[in-house]
Amino acid sequence: MILAKEKVKRRWPTITIADVAAKAGVSKATVSLVLNDKSSPIKISENTRQRVLATAKELKYSPNRLAKAFSTSRSNILGIVTSSAYDLFKSEYSARALKAIAQAAHDKKHNIMIFDDEIVSKTDPHSCYAALIATHYIDGLIFLVPDKPNPPMALRTKELKVSGMPHVFLWRRPPEAEGTTIQVNNTLGVQLATNYLLSLGHRRIAVVTHGSESSSSNERLYAFQQVLRDHGVEYRQDLVWHDELHPADDHRIVDEILALPQRPTAIFSFYDPIALNIINILTNKQVKVPNDISVMGFGDLYSEALTRPSLTSVREPVEQIGKNAVTTLLQQLNRPDTVCPEMELTIDPSLVIRGSCGPSSD
Repeated sequence: MILAKEKVKRRWPTITIADVAAKAGVSKATVSLVLNDKSSPIKISENTRQRVLATAKELKYSPNRLAKAFSTSRSNILGIVTSSAYDLFKSEYSARALKAIAQAAHDKKHNIMIFDDEIVSKTDPHSCYAALIATHYIDGLIFLVPDKPNPPMALRTKELKVSGMPHVFLWRRPPEAEGTTIQVNNTLGVQLATNYLLSLGHRRIAVVTHGSESSSSNERLYAFQQVLRDHGVEYRQDLVWHDELHPADDHRIVDEILALPQRPTAIFSFYDPIALNIINILTNKQVKVPNDISVMGFGDLYSEALTRPSLTSVREPVEQIGKNAVTTLLQQLNRPDTVCPEMELTIDPSLVIRGSCGPSSD
């Protein structure tokens, strides 16, 4: 008969400051001063300091973050709030932003935790964010706000002002909320792209947005109208399509563009994935890019060439936006008197010229 082995609970050994102090032959206060690199009127010799550091390394001592949070009201953890309801976890743009935030936090000796707004709000829809800060679990929040209206998130962000929780909004701020916003200069990006197309002789430029309810698309469309007006070029509403990111939208829009009695000589997509798909669809239909139709994107999400020709696009400085989000949040923590609650930081994009745009075919 085979006897079942007795279940044994395994736990990682917890090494404390007291363990380090005992092995190094010093007081706990000395260990704390050395490990936290704090100045003190008590002089600690270099030999003692090195002995404490060597002992901590030998014992694999790691500070108890929870205990530190209670004693200092700081956890050195920054929260990132996103929303799976809008597939932000699948977005290349969001992935780059998350990586940039993680790197910037690491450089500032902070860690990050990611919260899905849809999941967290189900447990406590009215105080889900405030509860995090009340327990000192995190020091502040960075919101990756969806590009389309999200009333539940907007409602919950209203509590941030009342709670005094440090927070930053990336890309846009819900109209019901207050707080610092870090965003790309959409107007400049459209000016760079449209001026370049105009310089190539294009006058019939089709526009494909990434949604009729997208705030950034509407902002870019307005800027596009302004650029055409400044150059004396007619803005045509019949050359504007709203791609709602449905699977069939790209094909339908391309078919409608090609069916026009007079085709546009260029297509300006406000979202790189749509632009890339448009190039592939045009190529499959034996329409040459850029000889027959030029294609412009916005975002420069992909550094590698995913199409032939490679995409000319407006590069959004996602890494800089992520870094500024961390810097601004830590400024709120350390110097709250220097931060205006309605501050907006706008980061300028640049134009990356590749092979998908050429002289007008007219």
